[in-house]
Amino acid sequence: MLQQLSLLATLGAVLVAAQFPPGPDTTAGCTSKSFSVPSWFLNNLHYSGSNVTFSAVNRANNYTASLACKVGEAGSSWNACAVQGKPFSNDTISASVQVSESDVSVKVGQTWTCTDRPGKV
Repeated sequence: MLQQLSLLATLGAVLVAAQFPPGPDTTAGCTSKSFSVPSWFLNNLHYSGSNVTFSAVNRANNYTASLACKVGEAGSSWNACAVQGKPFSNDTISASVQVSESDVSVKVGQTWTCTDRPGKV
C-alpha cells in the first residue's frame, strides 16, 4: 500500500508540473497569483505507519512549510498537521490529512496579505 501511495503522490506531482511550471510565477503579482489554480504544490509526501509528512509551497507568496501529521486507522476522520521547525510569528497555515485504504487526502489553508496593488488585499 505504501508503494501505491508514493506512486499516487508522484503521479499527481508530475501531472501538476506538466500543466503548470514549477516555482514562482514571475509574470504576475501576489494578488493575481492568489487567484490562479493550483495555488499550492505539495512535495515529498510520505506515509509510514501513523505518520504523514510533506512540504507545502504557496505559489502566490512563496511561503514554504514542512508539515507532519499523526493519523489513526485508515478511514478515520481528518487529522491535524503541525509545522515542523519554528513557524513564523504570523503563521496562519493549517493542514490536515485523511488516510483511506488506497490514498491520502490533504487539506491546506492559509491567509496572507498582498501588497502589490494600492492598499492591502
